[in-house]
Amino acid sequence: MDDQQLIKQLIDELQKLNPSRDQAKKRQIAVKELEALQKKLPLTTKEREILVDQLKVAKDLLKADKERVETITEAIKSQEKLSKANADMVDILERVGNSFVGIGKAAFQGEGSISAFTDNVKGLGTLGNRLDVNIETFRQLSQSGANFGQSIVQLRTAAAEAALPLDDFASLVANNSQNLAALFGTTTQGAQEIARLGRTVREVGIDRLAPLGFTVDEINETLLLNLDSQRRTGVLDQLTDDQRRNSAIDFAEELDRLAKLTGAQRDELRSQIESQQSNERFQVALQGQTEETRRRLQGFAATVGNIAPGLNEGFQDLIANAGVPVTESALALVQNIPEAQGIIRSLINGTVSAENALGQIRDASVKSIDRFGKATVTGQVEF
Repeated sequence: MDDQQLIKQLIDELQKLNPSRDQAKKRQIAVKELEALQKKLPLTTKEREILVDQLKVAKDLLKADKERVETITEAIKSQEKLSKANADMVDILERVGNSFVGIGKAAFQGEGSISAFTDNVKGLGTLGNRLDVNIETFRQLSQSGANFGQSIVQLRTAAAEAALPLDDFASLVANNSQNLAALFGTTTQGAQEIARLGRTVREVGIDRLAPLGFTVDEINETLLLNLDSQRRTGVLDQLTDDQRRNSAIDFAEELDRLAKLTGAQRDELRSQIESQQSNERFQVALQGQTEETRRRLQGFAATVGNIAPGLNEGFQDLIANAGVPVTESALALVQNIPEAQGIIRSLINGTVSAENALGQIRDASVKSIDRFGKATVTGQVEF
């Protein structure tokens, strides 16, 4: 029976009792206590303990009735079990409450470790250890300036939008923290923008990039490199999000065509484009160029730099001076491949593509293969 039925039945039994003077006082007190409990249903742990006490009083008062005594004895045992269960539950809830206060700070602000709190509750320890990895990732990113508003939730949201595992996204942010800050003001804002733009590039460019084997990680890397080039050439702030997205897709396709033409890896070409930043003359020449021209010149120079490192600076300098050899490297290049001047001019004005220019350089180099070979690492360059 439930507490309400038990208390009502107990009061009825006590009121039927014909007690002695001493028993009458005990009965009166017991009935009042039980009536008070009746008004407080459901009972707290402390109130249930009072009910147990009154059950014991009733057992003493009704001891002449063996059947009633047995019933009350069973009721006492039942109530004591409930009281203990309630006490245990309160203890667990207190520990869980304390744990989740700590988890809240750890999960949202990166304070403490989750496992230190979940150890209080059986079954949460393994989860806590796993979540500690997220905490440590968050702390490491915070050191590079990406604190995501002191919220791990924002970090995970950005990683999800970038469609990358948390560790991979953290690596992308940490390795490019300075570029992200330069692009968007802070590393955190940069990470969130890269995640957002990366998602739009994937969604719009999936039909064009997926058949080429671009991974999510590679799309993000290509997008970031293209955005950084736009920043360095001074056009980033002039472009809309749609223009940035479309430029990144075109840039990815350009890298893929050049990679297939030469047998190079796309990541090798991206690395070559990053290294172009050290050539100030070449970087200045890219400023003021259209997006299409900038990508074409970068792609050509990157391909040459990958397969013929010895000619890299010469071609970049020749591009920087509109096909006129001025630097020592450019003069040496033109001495070996006189046709390079005209080819570079055509490349700059868009008469030929990067792929066509590479083919023309290949044909021109055949005429002076001996001199060209001295300027290369392998002794021969094949496109």
